[in-house]
Amino acid sequence: MCFPERTRRYFLKEGDKKTLQAITRKAAPLITPEETYLHEIPSSD
Repeated sequence: MCFPERTRRYFLKEGDKKTLQAITRKAAPLITPEETYLHEIPSSD
C-alpha cells in the first residue's frame, strides 16, 4: 500500500498519540505525578 507522504505522516502521528495514551494509561497507577516531575527535571542538589 502506498500513501501520500502527508497521509502517512498523519497516520503515524495518530498512531503515536494512541500508543502514548495507552502506555500512559497502563503506567499511570505505577507512576505518580511527583515521580514523573522529579524524573523530568534534574535535581539541583
